[in-house]
Amino acid sequence: MCSLACAQAPQLEHYSGDFWSRPALTGDWGGLRNNLAQKGVNLDVDLVHSLQGLNAGGSRRNQDSVLYRYGGYVDYRLNIDTGKLGLWPGGFLSMKAETQFASFLESGHTGALLAPSAAALYPVPFDDTTGLSSVVFTQFLAKFLGIYLGKIDIFGADANAFAQSIRRSL
Repeated sequence: MCSLACAQAPQLEHYSGDFWSRPALTGDWGGLRNNLAQKGVNLDVDLVHSLQGLNAGGSRRNQDSVLYRYGGYVDYRLNIDTGKLGLWPGGFLSMKAETQFASFLESGHTGALLAPSAAALYPVPFDDTTGLSSVVFTQFLAKFLGIYLGKIDIFGADANAFAQSIRRSL
């Protein structure tokens, strides 16, 4: 979810703009979202809808049945900067929850070894459920020295060519 480097990254503070240029679909919520962001509270929700189909074949090659499945995945992220909130400097709280809903096409239907959609695997593979994936508190003691603890999401990844965020594959 968020490492020390992620906690140091500046949070978004401006959600305003027209439909095509603002950084979030729902905008600034009448100024509320901008006010919260300036105080160090950022809430982001990402939603993925997936309609997958198998017209014929798959693991049941002797039948010509049409199989379509609709599924969805929601990713909730809350980031709080305690310094901007007026509590104490250097503290960051990051939380991530995930929800999977409806039903995805499983690899058993398609004959593939891997799931056709990565969204079907989180938080629990092929299960309508919501899970708290990460709760991490980071406290900086100096500019380059900090401690963190909590439930760390290992799919948060690095920003490098080999290990990117799971969000890029959904």
